[in-house]
Amino acid sequence: MGQNFNHWERADTDANKEVLLKRYRVAAQCVSGTVFDLACGYGVGSSILAAQDSVDTVVGVDHDDQAVTFARAMQIPKCEFNVADLDLWGPTTGVFIAGDCDWVVSFETIEHLATPKLFVDACKRIAQVGMCVSVPIVNTVGNNPHHRHNFKPGDMAQWFYDWHQVEQTFLTERVGKEYRVLYELSVFTKKGAA
Repeated sequence: MGQNFNHWERADTDANKEVLLKRYRVAAQCVSGTVFDLACGYGVGSSILAAQDSVDTVVGVDHDDQAVTFARAMQIPKCEFNVADLDLWGPTTGVFIAGDCDWVVSFETIEHLATPKLFVDACKRIAQVGMCVSVPIVNTVGNNPHHRHNFKPGDMAQWFYDWHQVEQTFLTERVGKEYRVLYELSVFTKKGAA
């Protein structure tokens, strides 16, 4: 990773840190060009993406001023960080225009948003090549005060019906002696993209 991060996004356990890293390792194998890391937190994942030779620039976006200030202070090569409320995104907001990036990476984001489908549609509009997205696929609304929506396996594929799904991975977490599937990580590419 190259950077010494003491701020582990919003991961509160070692297991959650490992899940965070797994997501970004999958994305790092796919992305190229200009990458938007939406809900980037403190920039840990952005640094993993920026370390790829295939990546020119990573634009990290998060609503948390403190996280973005920290990420900027890290001065991660090939990265810039901006504060924005992703809940305000939608097909008509004009925040970004089609073609602004090659890839969108957004992990553990849409369950927090008031209108997740509008966010996904906006991401599909701005990404020229593809998107890596991860959502919890267990009931989290009652357990996490910041989560507004529950998802089940396959929901993302329905929202990306007009794109190619090139990867679908289920991430697990150890709970005691057992493992449970908690997250779906999907990689989609735009039909006709190079």
